[in-house]
Amino acid sequence: MSSNPLRRLGAIAALLALTLAQVAPAAAQSRVDMAAFDRQVRAEMTRWHQPGLAIAVVRKGEPTWLRGYGVRDVRGNDPVDPDTLFALSSCSKPFAAAAIALLVQRGMIGWDDPVTDSLPWFRARDPWVTRALTIRDILSNRAGLRSQAIRAVAPSRRAFLEGVATSAPIHAFRANYAYASDMFALSGEVVAARTGTDWRDFARENFWAPLGMTRTGADYRTARADPDAATPHDLVDGRMVPIAWNYPDQVGLPAVGINSSVRDLSKWLAFQLGAAEGPELTQAGLAETREAQIPLRGPFYDSPFHDVPGVSDEAYALGWFVMRYHGTEVLYHHGSQGGFRCFTAIVPQYGLGFAALENSPNAALPRALFLDLMDRIEGREPGEWGRDFLARQDAIIARIEAREAALRAAVLANPRPRLPLDAYAGRYDDGGPIGAAEVAPQGDKLVLRIGTGGFALRHWNGDRFEMLPMDDPQAGRLGFVTFRTGPDGGVAQMAIDDLTLERQ
Repeated sequence: MSSNPLRRLGAIAALLALTLAQVAPAAAQSRVDMAAFDRQVRAEMTRWHQPGLAIAVVRKGEPTWLRGYGVRDVRGNDPVDPDTLFALSSCSKPFAAAAIALLVQRGMIGWDDPVTDSLPWFRARDPWVTRALTIRDILSNRAGLRSQAIRAVAPSRRAFLEGVATSAPIHAFRANYAYASDMFALSGEVVAARTGTDWRDFARENFWAPLGMTRTGADYRTARADPDAATPHDLVDGRMVPIAWNYPDQVGLPAVGINSSVRDLSKWLAFQLGAAEGPELTQAGLAETREAQIPLRGPFYDSPFHDVPGVSDEAYALGWFVMRYHGTEVLYHHGSQGGFRCFTAIVPQYGLGFAALENSPNAALPRALFLDLMDRIEGREPGEWGRDFLARQDAIIARIEAREAALRAAVLANPRPRLPLDAYAGRYDDGGPIGAAEVAPQGDKLVLRIGTGGFALRHWNGDRFEMLPMDDPQAGRLGFVTFRTGPDGGVAQMAIDDLTLERQ
């Protein structure tokens, strides 16, 4: 050690500063005024016209903070409580990654094993991608394979994934980050192939049951029939309107499809933080899921924290988004499906877990509340996140509406008539994953039936139709269906996205 007393004093001061910096967050955390946070949540509920919301805050070594706000359905007065069921949608993805991590821990698979080692039937359009695609690729949003419309019409998970595999990639393999929910569904097939167990049963046996997550499942029909289930809502003409709870979870699972409550999620978050025992999966086994795999940048950048002061180092790991907020590492995931939104986060440095579930399209509200809580924990004056994120959300909605208006204006500028509806009627088949489809006229529209599913086809322009859910006229467009004529002028093909079905 240096004999210079000033240098030694400086070293001691630096060491003391570092120690205090390490202790300060924990001390700040213990002083958080949760009553003030509760008041802020209630104020934001009013500002956002939010129907219902449930929140869990897990702090290692302290009792879990659980709250319900608002109502399950705006048509009644039944309150949201910590056990109310909501759809998690893409907040299911950390469960998908954990399931693979458990197989890795057991030595049954490796993160960099080719997917075809487990699923020989998976064939991408590019043979090289077929050979090169790994487990790590499908959980890190860098594969470039996705198709929302095919998910909607696929009669089974395998059919859906085979359809996605042969569709045109949205970017070159591993060249970009691009959110590709469909690949997480592929991980569920890997689990089933390696264990002989359906993913839903595997998750129940290895995570939900050991953690006592008795309200958690993956069947929306069971969830929506529960007496303490939230009703999804959508914004229609400026009002929150109840809509039907429908979701093809049997196809998308485990990319999406889990339903749960904040009480159950608090147990999951405690496990992620090493504060709850039960599952076989260890913290060492989970560690790889938290390592950044690809930065969030480029043409498909879609961070919900874009340009937020204090946010940096954004990336996607394995089933988690990763960022730093004023230097503190945060792992999070968000989820959106018809009328439900979810946000979950863990902050390992503080032993902090956060979950917010809501029954509306207000996706930015839980994010605003999380940043408010982080500011309080780190001793900062909370930012005006509710105001700012509402403005961001309004701007996003305005851009979406502007794009839709431009689409409709293009139709009005060049309107083309359709053929008589009977001309489109008949049987179509892709000779592959989707199989047979029937199209028939019904009133002023067409009905498309694939397997047990049905969709309304509403005329858009020429031989193009909007595809809509049959049982929910208020729901948004799922995609476009385009009919193509042959040399004789008769309808010969039907295309859903770039998946072509031949008329039989």
